[in-house]
Amino acid sequence: MSTGDVNFCASVSKSVNIETTTGNIRVENISAGALDLSVTTGKVNVSEVTCQDDITVGVLTGKAYLTDISCKSVISSGTTGSISLSNVIATNKFSVERITGDVEFNGCDADEIYVKTNTGNVTGSFLSNKVFIIDTDTGSVDVPKAITGGRCEINTHIRDIKMKID
Repeated sequence: MSTGDVNFCASVSKSVNIETTTGNIRVENISAGALDLSVTTGKVNVSEVTCQDDITVGVLTGKAYLTDISCKSVISSGTTGSISLSNVIATNKFSVERITGDVEFNGCDADEIYVKTNTGNVTGSFLSNKVFIIDTDTGSVDVPKAITGGRCEINTHIRDIKMKID
């Protein structure tokens, strides 16, 4: 779709692919094989979703909100805009990249986590111990020190990193 909003509320056994140039995408209360969502300018809201495979969210300019999700992996990329993940459980990994924008996790978990943002804060909480590998040029860092747990690599150049374990 070029311009407009998409509301998707139907469960499917295979993959769902939704793309829009200008507009919003809302996916809620479904189960699917996989989700592939992409918007050039707008926002993506995904809530109460169960996927057998990956959820991929691409937002060039805009925000993404993922809430109450279980899946294999969450893969998200974007240029300008923040992403918020709340109660998102992935059996494999989170991979989140932004050029400008904050990344927030609240009560989330995955075996492996990779976050990169040039000018954004990375904040929030995970449900299990993580071994944090942190890289920031000018920001402050506040993360738990653990010697066991999943790998969590966070890179930000100009902002802060503040994570905790629930």
